[in-house]
Order: sequence, then structure tokens, then C-alpha cells
Amino acid sequence: EYVPMRDSFPPAAHLLRYFMPLEPLTYPGDEFKVFEEAGLRWGLSICFEDTFSYIGVLLRGMGADVLLNLTNDGWFRSSFELEAHLGNASLRAVETRMAVVRAANTGISAVIAPSGEVVSRLTDDEGRDRAVRGVLVAGVPVSSVHTIYMTVGRWWLLVLALVFVTYLARGVKAVV
Repeated sequence: EYVPMRDSFPPAAHLLRYFMPLEPLTYPGDEFKVFEEAGLRWGLSICFEDTFSYIGVLLRGMGADVLLNLTNDGWFRSSFELEAHLGNASLRAVETRMAVVRAANTGISAVIAPSGEVVSRLTDDEGRDRAVRGVLVAGVPVSSVHTIYMTVGRWWLLVLALVFVTYLARGVKAVV
């Protein structure tokens, strides 16, 4: 798991270590990798890495059919962040048209279809889906569709910025 600002701003890393004991401190790997088992290709994200779209896009571009997210949402206890984190995983599925499987030792374990729909959740006998023990057995829908976002990437942000700057320039010209 990546700890931000560890090397660029050590005091922040020490503060984070106080709240999140990570000894020894973890460091990111050198490369992303797609694994294959029984004809299924899958990429891996750890914890909040599923909030970064570039990871899912990169792994899908490398041929992954499924994004596996291993997470510990214990920091959030029973707050709304558990659903928000699950929502981020749904966004990864939609933007890449890749199924997402979340395995959470706390939080919500689920299977998300390439459409972003949560098709299965791990629940206990009382219907709770947070910090429950068990095994989720579910089909994982696989899609070969690639989205426009996968093809175009973030260029639309540059176009949007240019439109905004043009709009501002016209407004300043009209005032002068």
C-alpha cells in the first residue's frame, strides 16, 4: 500500500505512522502486473488504490478482465465511507467495463459487474454487510467491451479547460 509524501515530506509520514502503524513502512512495487488463472486475467489494487482511476485503466489496458481489490476499511468503522469506497469501485467498473471483486476484512465485500451494478454482497444471517465473516460465492461477469474513456483517456479534461479559458478570455475582452 502506498503512503503519500513518505519521502518528500517525512514529518507527514511520521504523523501517519503514529495513526496508522505500518512498520516496516511499505513501498510501492516497480510495475503493475496482470495475473492469469483458469483463463481469467485479473489485476490487483490494494485498499484505497481503487479510488485512482489510472490503476484500473492501466490494468485493463494490459488485458485484465477483472479488478481484484483487497481492502481493510476498518478506519471507517460503520460510517458512510464504507459505501463511498464501494461506490469508487463501481466507478472503476463503469469506466473500464471491467468487473470488480472486493474482498474486505472489514467493510463491504462484493462483486461489481462491468456496468457498475453491485451484483452480490457478502452478508451475514441478519443481512449485515459490514465486517462480516464468511465466503462470498458468486459469478463474476466478464466483458470484452472497452469504453471511450479507455480509448480517449483524460484528453477531455484538456478540451474542457480550453473551453473554460476561451470563455474567460471572451468575458475579459467584453469588459475592457
